[in-house]
Amino acid sequence: NRYRVAAHVTFSWEMAGHSVHDGSGFTRDCSLSGAFVVTLDKVPLGSVLQMNFSLPPLLAAGRGARLKTRGHVVRSESGGFAVVADMGPGSLLHQEENAYASSPDAGHV
Repeated sequence: NRYRVAAHVTFSWEMAGHSVHDGSGFTRDCSLSGAFVVTLDKVPLGSVLQMNFSLPPLLAAGRGARLKTRGHVVRSESGGFAVVADMGPGSLLHQEENAYASSPDAGHV
């Protein structure tokens, strides 16, 4: 399943000659196995990326999660690229701290 979410993404990749390039953008959609990143940076097909995602908060007063992972580009277009990456819970660096527990609606669905 893919989910529409606009998360800020920073990424870097190494080119031939060992030069490192940095870029940034926003996700158009995400899944547990990857994402499509909207960016003006031209990332070559097959590139291996180091990626940092800043996910939006689930609650207005909360902080969003940060995710750090590696991925590789499987499709590259003029407006962005598709990347296959582990986007699961093992990649989370920070989660909203007790956001639901402190919510006045916690436990009420």
